[in-house]
Amino acid sequence: LADYAAIAIENARLYSEIKSSEARYRDLFANAYDTIFTLDRQLRIQSINKIGTTLTGYAEQHLQGRLLRDIAVPEAWDAAEGRFADLLMGHSIQPFELQLRRSDDEIVVLEVSARLLQEQGRAGGVHCIARNLTERRRLEEQLIHSEKLSSIGQLVAGVAHELNNPLTSISGYTQLMLRETGLRDDIRDDLKHINVQAERAARIVQNLLVFAREHKPERSTINITEVVRHTL
Repeated sequence: LADYAAIAIENARLYSEIKSSEARYRDLFANAYDTIFTLDRQLRIQSINKIGTTLTGYAEQHLQGRLLRDIAVPEAWDAAEGRFADLLMGHSIQPFELQLRRSDDEIVVLEVSARLLQEQGRAGGVHCIARNLTERRRLEEQLIHSEKLSSIGQLVAGVAHELNNPLTSISGYTQLMLRETGLRDDIRDDLKHINVQAERAARIVQNLLVFAREHKPERSTINITEVVRHTL
């Protein structure tokens, strides 16, 4: 009888430890800062924590039983699906990127660490912990865009400087020639036209330099009629 009592006490203690361990896991699962979700072998969502529902914009009941690919970005799904397939075949995998489409159509980028869930000695599903990389990716894209603009600015500045010198020469020589008193009227008109166009090109070059260097633009009054006439 004493043996049965000892076994019963031990079983009660083990049961209490199991329940306590389950409670700790559920609390960790529900309140973790990263998205935690589980999938079955068909990659249907079995469970997802609060941060995961907030991240996707879907209620938990709308996600449970749903194929993960249904909320994944189609263009990026094949690569992620291949990683899950490798894991289910028993291969070890490194963290990988998964892109999901939120309920409001915004895209979130996750870095997923996945491991197998064992059931009776075989793969029963997948346990995933996903870190939100959306903001990091956005900042990286902004940096790349900024670097591209910087490169374009340097190119534009170089071209503008190369154009500026000959334009200055053209404008200077035409102004000197216009000071000649013995010029025929038709030649004078041609020189005036050349000078106007050279100055116009020089202003375009200066605008390019403003763009390249982000200088404060200079404002000036212009005659629209003259601009249209010289353009046409």
